[in-house]
Amino acid sequence: MVAYIQLQFSQRLSETWVRIDEGLLGQSEGLFHQPFTALQAAARLEEAGVGSESRLVLADLGKELVAALNQAGVGEALRVAVNQARAAQSTVLLQIRFDEGAVALASLPWELLHDGRRHLLAAGAVDMTRYITYGESTTSLSVQAPLQVLHLGASPKDLPALDIELSVSALKGIPGLVVSTLTPPTYDALLERLEAEPKPHIVHFDGHGLVEGGTSSICLQTADGRCDPVDADALQNVLYGRIALVVLNACQTSAVDTSMATVFGAMAPALIQTGIPAVVGMQFPIADRSAIRFTEAFYGAIARGETLTRAMSAARRWLYREGTWHIPTLYLRTNDPEGVLLRPADNRATGKDTHDLKKDIETLREEVKALRELLSTHRRNLQYLRQHAAIYGAGAVPLHLINQIHHEEQAIEKIEGELAQKEG
Repeated sequence: MVAYIQLQFSQRLSETWVRIDEGLLGQSEGLFHQPFTALQAAARLEEAGVGSESRLVLADLGKELVAALNQAGVGEALRVAVNQARAAQSTVLLQIRFDEGAVALASLPWELLHDGRRHLLAAGAVDMTRYITYGESTTSLSVQAPLQVLHLGASPKDLPALDIELSVSALKGIPGLVVSTLTPPTYDALLERLEAEPKPHIVHFDGHGLVEGGTSSICLQTADGRCDPVDADALQNVLYGRIALVVLNACQTSAVDTSMATVFGAMAPALIQTGIPAVVGMQFPIADRSAIRFTEAFYGAIARGETLTRAMSAARRWLYREGTWHIPTLYLRTNDPEGVLLRPADNRATGKDTHDLKKDIETLREEVKALRELLSTHRRNLQYLRQHAAIYGAGAVPLHLINQIHHEEQAIEKIEGELAQKEG
């Protein structure tokens, strides 16, 4: 049995708080002090290069993250959960939850968590997903076999060449996948393909990712084969509510730049906002060889019926010796924290049977639970802000504090309205 725990990060004024829920030691909360920035982490990795020195830096960064959780008073629950799961020959499923404004926190390489003895994700002791908390309901993930995969590969002539054919061959060599390719790899061709049948369950992108000036984009191609940068906003409009899983097998497609206003400025989180329940992206540049190995291991696992979290763990094992296992991230926002993608085929007559109705009820319960958790977070934030405002006295409260209180009040009103609809 998988142990499931949550780490919820929240911004309150200039402070960051972290709360652990459903840990074996119950619920606890503390003030979180960020041990380093994403830029500092990248600089340390670049200086270390590759090989044993790089492995030491990866371990140090992971240890510093765990030390910061310990300092906040929430690390012990994670440690106990890992030990209990180890004794039971099981795994801890860790969901790290960010408010949409927690840009600096989401930019950190949480996949590096290290308990002093091992990298928790690389060892398979912990499966981790990233979850963004905001006032919209979660969406359903699972689909029926066979898995329809749309491969979108672009190697523009004005950027370094990529071996797109090798990636396509890797995908087509995996039993259980029905792979189609987008030719030419243009934005207009993508629009046309998504209107055609059969509808893809998965969109897989191989190519170049860019983060410039606080904007995240992927490079499709123009009619003459040059880079056509498609930003997160444009891609959202194309894919809204259409796809179960998007895999962005390209550099920096899940990188959150601290200049962004919210985490939705980054490509992978932006697609979560469209209602796509699962998005895999790369938080650092990734070599072609590692990208191919990730494709083979990840899709091989899900074709066998593994959950997305287990498939990510399988892929990390294949990437470990290359030192790139920490680069892939999984954003998951669905009522199923493990990410069950494939469901058994149902050959019975169409129409809702008892099993379907039970699933609908369970889905509704999970949505209500998620909204209640979000409501609780906003109410705590509001209470904290009001207490802080009381220090200034009437007529002297700073404008930014008044605006934050108003924002929390509006969020609470919106969530309460959604809850009333779902529970009515």
